[in-house]
Amino acid sequence: MIFIDKSLREEDGRAINIRFLKDYFDAGTLRFSIPLDKSAYGIYATDARYRDEWRKILCEEQSHLCCYCMRRISLDGFSAEHIVPQSLKGEADRPEYLRYVSGPDAAPNITRCVEYSDDTETRAYTSAADIDALSKMPHVIAHQNLLAACKGIRGSEINGCCCNNERGRDFLVPYMLIPGGSARFKYDVNGIISMSPEERSWNKMIKTLNGATFQTIRRIWYMIARNTRFREDHFDYTTSELQRMNILKTAFKEDNFLKIPEKYKTFAGKIMGNGNDYTWRLLVDYSWFLQYYRNN
Repeated sequence: MIFIDKSLREEDGRAINIRFLKDYFDAGTLRFSIPLDKSAYGIYATDARYRDEWRKILCEEQSHLCCYCMRRISLDGFSAEHIVPQSLKGEADRPEYLRYVSGPDAAPNITRCVEYSDDTETRAYTSAADIDALSKMPHVIAHQNLLAACKGIRGSEINGCCCNNERGRDFLVPYMLIPGGSARFKYDVNGIISMSPEERSWNKMIKTLNGATFQTIRRIWYMIARNTRFREDHFDYTTSELQRMNILKTAFKEDNFLKIPEKYKTFAGKIMGNGNDYTWRLLVDYSWFLQYYRNN
C-alpha cells in the first residue's frame, strides 16, 4: 500500500469540480438543474467534458497503481472508488458521512475539502459566482473523495477479486489517504498481507487481498526480489518466453523450469501450452512488489 497525497493535484481536481457544478447551475432558479446524488456522478463519470481529465489526474497521483492491491492501472483500466460512498443521501445517511470527516481516523484532506452533497445542493446561492467560493466539494464528485481502483482479475482462468466492488458501501478507514497509514500494512515472504494494529473496517478487504492468486503473485515477486538482480524494466508484456523461464528458474533456484511448482510456473504465461498470456501480464502488473520486497 502507498500513501496517496491528494493535495498535490488539489487545485486541478477542484477546478474540474467547480466547472461541473457551474455547468449544471440554473441562474434563473439559483438551484442546480440536477440532483447532486449518485446520478450526478454518473454524468461526471461519462461526460467527456470532465471524465478523461479527472481520471488522468487520479492515475498520475497514484503512480498508476490500484489504491488497494498495487496492480498497475491505465487510464481506461480502472474504476473510481468513492471513500465516502456515493450512495449516501438524506438525513438518515448523514451519521455515516460524519464518520469519514471527524474523529482520529478521518483523512485530513477529506475533512478539509469534502462535504455532504445534500449540503452543497440546498445551500442558498445568489449567483453562479458563489460556486467559485465553495471551500468544500460535494462528496459524489469531490476530487479528494475519489481514488483509482483496478477492475480486479475476474474473467481469467484464475479467480480473484474486483477491488472496486468488494467493499460495497461499508465504512472503511482510508489509511491510503492518512499520512503514515500505509505503514500499518505489511506483506510477508509468503505474500500474505497483514495490518498492525488491526482495524475492523479492513477485515473484509484484507481477506480479499489474501486470496490465493494474490498470495501467489506476491510470493513470486518475493522470490524474484530475494534471489535475482533483475530490474523492474526487465518485466514487460513482451518479455520473451526464454527470458520468462530464466527469471522463474533463477527466482526459485531451479536448473529445470519444469521443477518449479505448478502454481508458480503457470505465471510464465502462454509457454505453459494454453496459448493464454494473461497470467504473465497479470504478474507484470504487480511489479511494484519487486521494490517493496527489496526494500523490506
